[in-house]
Amino acid sequence: MVKRLPREISDHNPLVMTFDYHKPLKFLQSRFELNWLDNPKFLVAVEKIWSKQCNARTSLDRIQ
Repeated sequence: MVKRLPREISDHNPLVMTFDYHKPLKFLQSRFELNWLDNPKFLVAVEKIWSKQCNARTSLDRIQ
């Protein structure tokens, strides 16, 4: 189940996802800070991270 939370600062709505999944998941929190876009190293860091190999077995594992 996915629940959309209200927008506060960003033009994006945060989503809360609930899974029928019995394995305990660690608490995850992610926020996008608009000032990151002002940092000249930001896009380089994003590209480096997103281009790393991911060995996830499922889509849920990949998101985590």
